[in-house]
Amino acid sequence: MKSNVLKNYDKELGMLILVNIGMFIYWSDNSQLWNFLEHNKIFLSFFISFLSPLLITDCIPAGWKDLLILYLQARDSSRIYKLVVRFIPHYWIEGFQRYVFLPGFCIFSNLEDNRIKNEKVKKDVLKKRYGEFPKNHEDQNDLWYKIYRSHENSPRIFPNYRYWLLLRDIVTLNVCLLCSITLFSFLRTLSFSLNWTVFMLIQIVVEILMCRRYCNKYVQYVLAEETYDIEKNPNKTLTFVTNNTTNIYYSNSNDED
Repeated sequence: MKSNVLKNYDKELGMLILVNIGMFIYWSDNSQLWNFLEHNKIFLSFFISFLSPLLITDCIPAGWKDLLILYLQARDSSRIYKLVVRFIPHYWIEGFQRYVFLPGFCIFSNLEDNRIKNEKVKKDVLKKRYGEFPKNHEDQNDLWYKIYRSHENSPRIFPNYRYWLLLRDIVTLNVCLLCSITLFSFLRTLSFSLNWTVFMLIQIVVEILMCRRYCNKYVQYVLAEETYDIEKNPNKTLTFVTNNTTNIYYSNSNDED
């Protein structure tokens, strides 16, 4: 049910396809395309409005979408990561990890190094409940995700998570649309439009930057909510059950019995 609420944006994706295809028609000279539009209005409207968004959102794996946003998941990206780090200096690797790994995988490293600018995320307060932060990327993401699960319905977290998913799907949609029309242009089914191609590339870059911004905000808001919760309930005990293993976190407050 919650997944349906998070991803109830097929209408927005359909409208985006219509706008981008409309811009392509405006900037290109395609007599065959106009002919097709004239005789296939019903089919084309159905395909653009319904089938394309569903294919994009349901058939492309989330990991591939993350790659388009220039993000990797630490546990699933060892081959890509090893290939890329061969071409960058060793002393850049840590910064490279912070840039390409999804924020949850580096959130506590960034917090330790005072890279988190959100004043509502307080390192010392979080340490009262969780002790020293994990160093390993996967452990950082696991801890962050456990914290997220206790705040996932927060009115500050939920909208940012939805915007992140929406923008990620928009980037995926536009990349697929750009690739498919470029392919048909090379096959001479459609005429190539430089103006439209530049328009799409600029749009995709802006959307990637916005998507990464919302992802960072969403990850940080989880810790901001947890900081507030610890300050409000310093003796609260959190229990998480994962893969039949129970992890219990106690507050380190001196008031605890």
